[in-house]
Amino acid sequence: MNNKFFFLGPLQYLSFGKKLGDYLKMKTYHLENCNGCEIDYYDIIFPYFNMISNFVDKCQIVAMENYKKWLTWDNKLYQRDKLKDVTLIPNYYSVPNLNNLINRINKKVCITQTMGYGGINTLIYNPEKHDQDYINSNTDSFSKINPIIITDYIKKDKNISLNIVIFDDGYVFITSPVEQIIKNDVKFVGGKYPIELTRDLKDKIEVTSKEIGKVMYEDGYRGIAGIDFMSQGNILYFTEINARNIVNSFGLDKVVSYEYGMSLPVIQYKALFEDTPKLEKKKDYKKSWTIEKMIFKEYD
Repeated sequence: MNNKFFFLGPLQYLSFGKKLGDYLKMKTYHLENCNGCEIDYYDIIFPYFNMISNFVDKCQIVAMENYKKWLTWDNKLYQRDKLKDVTLIPNYYSVPNLNNLINRINKKVCITQTMGYGGINTLIYNPEKHDQDYINSNTDSFSKINPIIITDYIKKDKNISLNIVIFDDGYVFITSPVEQIIKNDVKFVGGKYPIELTRDLKDKIEVTSKEIGKVMYEDGYRGIAGIDFMSQGNILYFTEINARNIVNSFGLDKVVSYEYGMSLPVIQYKALFEDTPKLEKKKDYKKSWTIEKMIFKEYD
């Protein structure tokens, strides 16, 4: 492994304050040198910039202005309510807690909470195999105060994710999709690029992602977000929004930088601080990459 990368989120920007500038000077590396590197934490905005001193103040301002909206869009019930008219969502309902859940479920479902990531606080329940003790013993990490979401289980072909960047004038930039690597139906462990999809699915992903971005824009959201989908044949289902960079953003930056001549962090920066740039795809990224167990590897 070469370098270890550590990127901060909006709340961390507030916490670090002025010390962030010195921290970034020690921890900034260009992604071109990171094949085989370990990713410690990749969250929201800006892995590297030259304008560190001005950048610190701007980050604090944008965090204070936007972090409440980012947190709001991390709520899975909020997402589904806002997006129900623009994307296909599996049938679901919410309950206040896990008590006597077995008496309410008569088919295979996904049990999750309104807040969570990477498969944490997510459980697949099958009434033909499991009982209430199974639920109780596998939900120790669940919060006692967040509602529970019960969603119909979908036997999917692929788990798909991508980034969108929402600009202040309403423009929505969309990255290429990537295939998520999911273990045991729920646990996220990484991703791989490229992803094999039918033309029909690619079109659905592009159109739906733009529609989602439009709804988020009208709700006041700005900056980057991750969108997760799952496919069953040519049917595209919405899974969730991650109101931040996703782990696979690390690899998607390689694709975006090559194809558009502008890195994903710079595009995020411009979305929050500058006018919308002219983004035109100039060439195709021909390599492949994987991220698994937080190790990034690129292949010719």
